[in-house]
Amino acid sequence: DRKNILGPERAREGDALIGIPSTGLHTNGYSLAREICARRAMHERSASLLDVLLAPREELGGATLGVSLLAIHRPYLEEFRALREVAEIHAIAHITGGGWEGNLPRALPPGTGAWIDRSSWGLPAIFSLLARLGDLDEIEQFDTWNMGIGLVVAVAADSCDAAIRAVPGSVALGTVVPHSSGRRVIFG
Repeated sequence: DRKNILGPERAREGDALIGIPSTGLHTNGYSLAREICARRAMHERSASLLDVLLAPREELGGATLGVSLLAIHRPYLEEFRALREVAEIHAIAHITGGGWEGNLPRALPPGTGAWIDRSSWGLPAIFSLLARLGDLDEIEQFDTWNMGIGLVVAVAADSCDAAIRAVPGSVALGTVVPHSSGRRVIFG
């Protein structure tokens, strides 16, 4: 049914943006993660790449970086079905390769952007650890990784509360806003 096809032409100014958590890097950003681990091993001269990957990390609750990098990519079908029952879904962005700026704007119509409340979710430890080990600025992190939000769903604003209740762990991230130039994902 054509009227139910999701896409940027259905999203509109004022739509609520719902974030559904990721389980880690998912399937993207591993080249940068590998580079960070290799550079760290070279920097610490006494450490090998295996030492960097297999050392228990306090910030990961004692887990190793290697195991944390292997976290399974979660599917979102169950969450989509739950949302479809309670909310008017307009568009979906899977935050994959290219991070936020490379993915979220593709789900929005021209002339709009996404205002995202950065404090609306907690940053998973894997991302802050990689950022620290790699000495990465926030823009590079958000342009590479999902930063703990694997899926962003644009819903009608009046569906926001129902959407959050339908998907445990989801958060109200922000809104679709008018936007004319520059980066289309604005973190506040």
